[in-house]
Amino acid sequence: MHETKLDELSMAGQIDLLCDRFEQLWKAGPPAKIEDFLHQVPAAQRGSLLSELLGLDIAYRRRTGELPSAAEYRSRFVQYDEIVSAVFERSETVPDGVGADRQSCLTGTYASPPRQCDPQPATADGLGDVPRTQGDYELLEELGHGGMGVVYRARQRSADRIVALKLIRPDRLASHPGRARQALVDRFATEIKAAAHLQHDHIATVYDVGQIDGLPYYSMRYVDGQSLADMLRDGPLHGRRAAALLEPVARAVHEAHTQHVVHRDLTPRNILVDRKTGRAMVVDFGLAKLTQSEQAMTVTGDVFGSPPYMAPEQTRNAAGVTAAADVYGLGATLYHMLTGRPPFQAATIIETLRQVNESDPVSPRELNPAIDRDLETICLKCLAKEPERRYGSAEE
Repeated sequence: MHETKLDELSMAGQIDLLCDRFEQLWKAGPPAKIEDFLHQVPAAQRGSLLSELLGLDIAYRRRTGELPSAAEYRSRFVQYDEIVSAVFERSETVPDGVGADRQSCLTGTYASPPRQCDPQPATADGLGDVPRTQGDYELLEELGHGGMGVVYRARQRSADRIVALKLIRPDRLASHPGRARQALVDRFATEIKAAAHLQHDHIATVYDVGQIDGLPYYSMRYVDGQSLADMLRDGPLHGRRAAALLEPVARAVHEAHTQHVVHRDLTPRNILVDRKTGRAMVVDFGLAKLTQSEQAMTVTGDVFGSPPYMAPEQTRNAAGVTAAADVYGLGATLYHMLTGRPPFQAATIIETLRQVNESDPVSPRELNPAIDRDLETICLKCLAKEPERRYGSAEE
């Protein structure tokens, strides 16, 4: 049993993970309740968490046709009157549909938009008040939001091709003070740097990088297909099918590692399968770490990633992770492909993180006896708690 200290999680990381869980519940229905989340952080941090959750709650309720009022929230959160007022003032400056989806719809980040990304924005193409022309690009539809960026299917006019265009989210910038705002811009620029110099048949190709109105962007190959997460909604894959899809992905991840890039968020959501070729593609280097970067964009103690697929060491300190964390992510993805569920998943994010650190995963063959023993062995070796007990590389 591997002992963990969850108080080592940075508070900012905990708040971010709780917000992701809040949004997941909003999508699955019935709507999440803010009150159910506030008690999961110390009293001194509840104001910060409330500020984030209020913004999400307001945006989702407006999307469904409701007209939430500041007075209603003030009556629910009497001691946080100033926070409620500030959030409502901020929400009036953000176009409808922009405030929600902090990390939702990522299965459509570089692929056809999934049907489950509800509630739908006010306009069919999801663009709202966003100008249709962005530099050399004509926006066609919104594909989804990430933690920092928003992704569009767009036409690059100079090359006359359809691409996935990722821009930094203006609402995320507007809600932060100057220093934090610059940190987000710098982190997004780091993502661009991480993605732009990777060349592999199973990594979505970056076509163009630059700035539009002073904010960084990049465009990359638009994958017409679906994510592994979409495919797994119908149940686990046959072992040979799972292995055939993941083997070239592991080689692509190894190539990223040779270029000193650690992905840090390998999940079924971030592996897309091209509809025509059947080729699996690694996408979304939004949490990527440049291991030889001169500027460390991740502060020691920060927590980033998707809890059911995160390596134990990543739950404590994302700044210190190595390629071994991606080996774990590959193993967690393989586990889901073989069993139809991630290796760890609980009712709350904190409990999921406890399982990641303290519990052994259920043997895959207990969940699906048809799994080949060798595949089970590979899977469980990747999921070893201690990094040194995993495979030495993604290629291995």
